[in-house]
Amino acid sequence: MLGAASSRELAEIAARHARRYADAVMLHALDGDRLIGLAFVNLPAEAEAAVTSAHAPDAASLTDPALFDMSAGGLEAFSHATAIALRAGDRGVGRLTLLCRSAPPREELPDALIAALGPALGRSLEADAQRLEAGLLKTLLPMLSEGVIIANSDGRLLHYNRSLQEMVGWSAEDIQGSGWTNLVYPDPEYRAEIALALATLVMGRGSRGTERWLTREDGRRVRAAIWSAIEPNPLGGAPALIGVMHDVSAEEEELQRQRREEGLVQLGERMSAAAHDLNNLLCAVLGHAELLGLHELSPALKQRSLATIARAAQSGATIVQGLLITGGTTAVHPAPTDIGRLVRRAVDLARPEFGLTQRLRSDQSRSLPLGEADAAQLHRALNNLLVNAREAAGDAGVIEVSTHLAALPEDAIYRAPGSPEPGVEMVRIRVTDTGPGFSPEALAHLFVPFYTTKVSGHGIGLGVVQGAARACRGALDVHNAPGAVVDLYLPVSDRPEVSHPQLAASADGRGRWIWLIEENPQVIEFSEVSLSAAGFLVRSFSRCRDAILIARTLPIHLRPEVMVLDLSLADGHGTHLATQLAEEGILAPVVWISGQRPPEPLVNPGGPSVFLPKPYSGQSLTYTVTRLLEDDEE
Repeated sequence: MLGAASSRELAEIAARHARRYADAVMLHALDGDRLIGLAFVNLPAEAEAAVTSAHAPDAASLTDPALFDMSAGGLEAFSHATAIALRAGDRGVGRLTLLCRSAPPREELPDALIAALGPALGRSLEADAQRLEAGLLKTLLPMLSEGVIIANSDGRLLHYNRSLQEMVGWSAEDIQGSGWTNLVYPDPEYRAEIALALATLVMGRGSRGTERWLTREDGRRVRAAIWSAIEPNPLGGAPALIGVMHDVSAEEEELQRQRREEGLVQLGERMSAAAHDLNNLLCAVLGHAELLGLHELSPALKQRSLATIARAAQSGATIVQGLLITGGTTAVHPAPTDIGRLVRRAVDLARPEFGLTQRLRSDQSRSLPLGEADAAQLHRALNNLLVNAREAAGDAGVIEVSTHLAALPEDAIYRAPGSPEPGVEMVRIRVTDTGPGFSPEALAHLFVPFYTTKVSGHGIGLGVVQGAARACRGALDVHNAPGAVVDLYLPVSDRPEVSHPQLAASADGRGRWIWLIEENPQVIEFSEVSLSAAGFLVRSFSRCRDAILIARTLPIHLRPEVMVLDLSLADGHGTHLATQLAEEGILAPVVWISGQRPPEPLVNPGGPSVFLPKPYSGQSLTYTVTRLLEDDEE
């Protein structure tokens, strides 16, 4: 019986059967109209070389014996040839040529043999193709960067490539001995889930794509994207399960690294912009301080210079607080805020950055209720919107900032958790420009950090503005009309604004002792003057250990009634110092001071406490100490 032998084996079989009919045999194998193989039996070497190197005959000459040319291919040694077309069904698969040296075949090849050779050649060609595919697969699989595992449904490992072994660390012997699922899915519940998925696949439900955590030989875990498929066995045996795996955890780590690098670049740009703004403010502070010290100024001009210095310091504090929020080193605390006043301040600070031909308009309602916002975060969001609008508007563009009460629309692009229902009136800050508006691409990336379509933009999208809305349970809307329109909605506050009364000359601290523990000499100096002017007795320390030493020997009547305590000291943390002082008997309310807002509520073991952020003014310090004393007495 002629089975799925190779073309060479088939030629030899045909030669044995045809030996009584011919001296040599040639077999031409075809795939459609393409010559794919030559086989020879008993043909001289020079004849084999000549036939092999000759131009391949066309398909017609191979399937039509009448077209066979004995003069071609170095077959002169043979005087007679009989060409027989071989067919498998209605498909021509080749030609068998019987060669005789001196006389024609004594008898013809039996019809039964001819009928068997065609299908046999077809099967041999398929076997050759399968062997070729198997060989290519065996060569290709080790070259793939993706991991590949092939196994029978009964668990026998058929292939396990090098990339997968590097991914998980288990050897082929480990897999064959213990089983793939037992090793990479050691958790029984997780393994049961995987087994169910594989059973579904074996039942013929198609290929699957998913992501799974695989446990490596060293105990570490990798996240892999896995594509699985089942390949039926044509002989009716167990089907083959194929798994292709790609390590996405490595890609995620690389993506995170790239994002960190991009973030550092963008943070550097942000720091550079902040340094520019701070230097402008410092220039104003130094200039007006020089005027106050070197020239005889009228009382009005002196007050004007003092007010300018105070405004510059407040603006600088807002910029620094925005940087701390950007770096995630300070908490956000929404409070009742005069939104209109804050917007006017932000516009005034940004106005010098606009070109001579650009117009920046401001329309702020004077009768707005207070809104809930973190002043530093909102200032940063406004600055971002103004920068984006300025760059988008072009040289002759118009940018307008308005603040009014408006109903929250139902189709707002973002609503923070806990925000008011649509239709409720909120404080709306609207920034518009006459630029081209948001492109579809930009609208799709509004809240993506560090995304930008500008060659040299900040790349912070509207993520900062969204953060301001989220922090105070507000909302955000964006559209084109035709330029860009950005609406930030802030809740109306039902709390009173925290205000600090002016420091009056008649303020009376009634000789109460205040301990000021702060390492910066300039802060100590103006804080001592402010508290002393209000009638308080002030003792200052720049180090924790000095305060502890004094506390151990201090008479009761000289102990402080309030401590003003910096959270960050050179030799310790403020909260730790408060605990140590309480152990020494110093139990007093505390005003915590710091340039960074604490992420969690602060606890004072000696009594009540309140946080006063830096920079603060002398009047706000005196007011906070006085209120803390009054609350403690109540």
